[in-house]
Amino acid sequence: MAEVAELADAHDSKSCGGNTMGVRFPPSALRKMMILSIILKFLAIVGFLYLSWRRMGEGYDEARVVAFSWIALLSFFIGGRLAYGLIHWGVWNDSWLSWGAILDKPGISYGGAYVGFLVGAGIVCLKNEWRYWSFLEDNVFVLLSFLLVWWGSQMMGESAVGVAPMLAVGSSGVPAAGVSLVSSLLMGKKYRSLVWYKSGKKGFLFFWANVVFWLVYLLIMFLFNKAGSGCYPVLVLVLISGGGLFMLGEVLRKE
Repeated sequence: MAEVAELADAHDSKSCGGNTMGVRFPPSALRKMMILSIILKFLAIVGFLYLSWRRMGEGYDEARVVAFSWIALLSFFIGGRLAYGLIHWGVWNDSWLSWGAILDKPGISYGGAYVGFLVGAGIVCLKNEWRYWSFLEDNVFVLLSFLLVWWGSQMMGESAVGVAPMLAVGSSGVPAAGVSLVSSLLMGKKYRSLVWYKSGKKGFLFFWANVVFWLVYLLIMFLFNKAGSGCYPVLVLVLISGGGLFMLGEVLRKE
C-alpha cells in the first residue's frame, strides 16, 4: 500500500526545488513568503491538535485523544521521512541523523506520511479498543483540514523560490483535499439515509473522502497533463477506497 500511495504523488517536496518556471520574487518578498509558509505549517500542527481535541473529546476520553493527536502527527512525519528516504535511497547517506533533520535536509513522501498516520491510528485504536473505521471517520475533517493548510503553506514556500504553482507539491493535493472536505461535510448527516448503503455503519465518510480526494487528484493530473504513468496508482487508490466503501456498506446484502 505504501508503494502505491507513493507512486500516486505527482511530486515530492525535494524534487520540485530546482524548478525555475515560476515567478521570481525580490529578496524582501521572498523572506516574507517563506516566514508566512513556516507560520502556516505551525498553525496547521496547532490546528490539528486543537480540532482533534475539540471534535473528538466528547465521544472519546480526552486524555487519550490528546495522546492520539501527538502520536498521529509523529507517525505522519516518521512515515513520510522513512518512505522518502527508502524511495530515494542514498539521499541521506552522510549520517543516520539526516533522516530526522527535516529543516536542514527537507524531503517527505506524503503517500508514506498518510500510511504512517493510518498505522498510528490503528495502534491507538487497538490499544484503546476503539473501532478503527468509526474512529477514522471521526478524524476525517481534522486530517483534511490539516492537509489543506499544510499543502497550502508548501505551495507558498515553493512558489516563493520560483517553482511554478502547478508544479508545487500541493498543486494537486490542495484542491483535492478542499473538495473532499466540502463533500464530506455535506454527506456527514446524510449517508445513513442512502438506499444503497445498507449497513449504515460508521466509516462511510473515511472511504468517501478517499474516493473523492483521489478522483479529484486524478482529474487534475489529466487537466494539467501531469498524468503519465502516475495516473495508474491513483486509479488503484480510487478502486481500493471504493471497494472499502462497497464492503463496509454491505451493498450486496439481501434484505
